[in-house]
Amino acid sequence: SLTDKTSDDVTALTVGDLQFVLNDGTWQLADDADYALDQSAVKRMVSTLCEMQTEWSITTPEADSAYGLDAPDVTATLSFTDGTSLTVRFGTASASDDSLCYLASSDAPTLVYEVNADHKSAFAVTKESLHDDTATAETAADTDVVAQYPVGGENDYADSLPD
Repeated sequence: SLTDKTSDDVTALTVGDLQFVLNDGTWQLADDADYALDQSAVKRMVSTLCEMQTEWSITTPEADSAYGLDAPDVTATLSFTDGTSLTVRFGTASASDDSLCYLASSDAPTLVYEVNADHKSAFAVTKESLHDDTATAETAADTDVVAQYPVGGENDYADSLPD
């Protein structure tokens, strides 16, 4: 595995230009806290990195360019509660098996790993693709709900009925 930390130890995630922070158990975009973010997609990225198992380690790797790590398809960084972080870079498909791709980890800078290529797909995200289209008034925070009839009080209808 890439780390001995669990998803519960993660406080922030950066994927490309997107920065996510965990705030009271809810993932938010660092630069747009009110954005309706798909929580399961962010949790999937975090758990993918925390639970990922490597298939093979290349202990004497060539230059990063041999693995597509000089211009990685995805770069992701986890920040942990103890102040440490883990950065991974996903490279190209393995030369010997295209179901695997190359990965470099900041925790083992002298190694290159081969990991399941499907892991990389969890990080194929944009801000727009992470929008939670199912967010409703029931799932939104109280501060996100706008009153349907903002004028008057809750008993206006009852008060308008004849005695």
